Amino acid sequence: MQIIERYLFPILKNSLADRRAVVITGMRRVGKTTTLQWLLNQIPSSNKIYLDLERLDQHAVFQESNYDLVINYLRNRGLDTDQPMTVALDEIQYVPNL
Repeated sequence: MQIIERYLFPILKNSLADRRAVVITGMRRVGKTTTLQWLLNQIPSSNKIYLDLERLDQHAVFQESNYDLVINYLRNRGLDTDQPMTVALDEIQYVPNL
């Protein structure tokens, strides 16, 4: 897939140094998912994951009130939870209390 560089990409890339959450919003079909995946690819660490909360299996994990279950899910997906990690959540509106 060819990605067209947007003026916002360098700003988003600079935001990776900040430990706070980055939220990408916009109208339907404007490239939010593509931008999120691009941004995740800019992180040199392999301790990262992309999750689509529109998928029922991934959605269910983040509805849990027991955070240990969430951590175990991330471990089972290959993340080292003892190290800094990046979790990219797409379609977050499907889990209102997240």
